[in-house]
Amino acid sequence: MKTRLRHFRTRRGLTQGDLARRLGTTAATISRLETADMTVSTDWLEKFASALDVAVSDLIATPDEGAVLLAGLLAPDGGVSPPAPGETSLTLDVAVREPVALRIAGTFGPYLSGDLLVGSKHAAGEAAQFAGRDCILSAGGTVRFGKLVSIGKEDSLVLVPIAGAEAVRLDGIDWLAPVALMIRRFD
Repeated sequence: MKTRLRHFRTRRGLTQGDLARRLGTTAATISRLETADMTVSTDWLEKFASALDVAVSDLIATPDEGAVLLAGLLAPDGGVSPPAPGETSLTLDVAVREPVALRIAGTFGPYLSGDLLVGSKHAAGEAAQFAGRDCILSAGGTVRFGKLVSIGKEDSLVLVPIAGAEAVRLDGIDWLAPVALMIRRFD
């Protein structure tokens, strides 16, 4: 059975050794399970799903689901070279544990009207690791957007992506979602 084990492991920034330690096995076993050299049982799928924070169903690959033909690699001179072996298609998915999205209503900063921003939702206690990143934030039940520039015990500062804009002080962040993906349509 073809799985998406490698996909989610690499999206989580884990090596085979890292994942093996989480599961109490070896990197060689992880490799064999990822390449289908070893049969992936439902027990293994449940262990992987728990360790990678995904649903078991997300780990089971379905043929061509969301696949897009990868025509090649674009060089600065406009030339296109063939894709690497095994990378002839890509899947448009969002590998985030709890996606939150915003659609941009007007053109400002680097964003154009209609852009879709998708972030990965995190608890307020994790905010410090996202300093300097564009984030979707909730503070006092109000959702805001901007670059998280300062995180304090009681308040935080966020810069909206408009030239000359003043920083916005937010009291008590409820949650935040650093932007992981931007989708821009060209009609």
